[in-house]
Amino acid sequence: MKSMKDLKRFSKEWWKNYFFYYKWHTLIALIAIVLIVGTVIDMATRVEPDIYLLFSGDYVLSDEDRDLLKSRCQQAISDINNDGQIMVQFVEIPLLLDSEKTDETTAASNHQMQMQFATGEQHIYVLDRQLFQLYDGQELLDKDTLCVETKDSPFFEGTALAERDAIMVTRVKRHDFESDFTTSQQLIDYWNDK
Repeated sequence: MKSMKDLKRFSKEWWKNYFFYYKWHTLIALIAIVLIVGTVIDMATRVEPDIYLLFSGDYVLSDEDRDLLKSRCQQAISDINNDGQIMVQFVEIPLLLDSEKTDETTAASNHQMQMQFATGEQHIYVLDRQLFQLYDGQELLDKDTLCVETKDSPFFEGTALAERDAIMVTRVKRHDFESDFTTSQQLIDYWNDK
């Protein structure tokens, strides 16, 4: 192969020579550029939720229930992060504590719940009674701010949660994190007045 400086710039032979010596450099550079551009676009277009709600128990929300609860949340809260959209994020962690029904996913779900209390963004939890009693015993829940059975709340009317033995409650505010409970309080106030 000839030296790059001996070849006419951008000729067919120049490109052939270039790729012979620099194909891996070029490929790595192109992958890096695509990753950087993708990350920048993702960060620029990401919409942060205004409120997070966590559902945990022996159930998973249906699409219809999720849509109805999302619409009710959007009626009750404001655009707290000022991004022009009211976004509601549901986190669902199916968790069975009944020893006859547990399987290999129980430990992972239990760990995921503990991580949500430690690092999660949600302030409002909807838990079946058994989980409520477990986490209340660990003093992770703030029953003074909100503690409502789903069957008694107009927020859950028309959903499967209205027929379950579940409780909507707020978690204890963590003092080591800057948490904004504004939208959670708006949701509580709105549906308590109904």
